[in-house]
Amino acid sequence: MNDFVTPKDRRNHPRRSVIWLGTLRVGEFSFPCRVLDLSLAGARIRLSLPLKKDASVILCISRCGDLPAKVAWHQNDTLGLDFTLPPQELSLLLGESAVRTLGLDQATQRG
Repeated sequence: MNDFVTPKDRRNHPRRSVIWLGTLRVGEFSFPCRVLDLSLAGARIRLSLPLKKDASVILCISRCGDLPAKVAWHQNDTLGLDFTLPPQELSLLLGESAVRTLGLDQATQRG
């Protein structure tokens, strides 16, 4: 039996690839970014701005609104964000249609 658990296996929410334009607000400043993937728990974005882990930010996506988050990690020009809203609230912001279309409402399958 393989005891190695990948980060993907530890996720509690399905993550889907998207290519959406967004804006990352950090305090009074706003920076254009590209959303690469999304779940009800977080997002991976492309942004050439080194931010410290746990920095409070707001990810603004036109189709979703303002999503408060904390920086989980930073590597090169990519940031991982953990949303600070509960998944149920985030689901309402995204909209039922988007959540269903992206498959974000499906439970993670573990084998």
